[in-house]
Amino acid sequence: MELINKIDLFLKSAENKEYTGKYQDPQKFMGDYTIDDASEVYSCGMYLFKILTDKDFFEYINMPQDEYFMMADTEGPVISKKYLPPEYVLFSDILEKMTMYKRENRISLEECIQIIEKAEKDLTFSEKEKNPEKSSEC
Repeated sequence: MELINKIDLFLKSAENKEYTGKYQDPQKFMGDYTIDDASEVYSCGMYLFKILTDKDFFEYINMPQDEYFMMADTEGPVISKKYLPPEYVLFSDILEKMTMYKRENRISLEECIQIIEKAEKDLTFSEKEKNPEKSSEC
């Protein structure tokens, strides 16, 4: 699936909160069942990773979620740049901000969507620059 199509799929899912409940943030996993905007942002970040890589994060790193959370840096992100395939480095900062271990350190869902929409526009623009014949066909 082309990157722009993946971003479109993600944005539609984020608007409809289709990822909700599929990915538990560290606090929920450890027993805090409060669902708030920060837990939604974490789930959304994990869902974005899955859309980009076609794999669940913990499957991708080949480590069970509980084991990862026990060893995690509780001040940093769950998904750090080192885990992201090079072709998706554009999304490394947003994924880190969305998957900060602590809820209070995560960005808002609105900020996530704005950043990703901007990335989509930038990608669309750069694709038109690379393929001017395609953009003139519209």
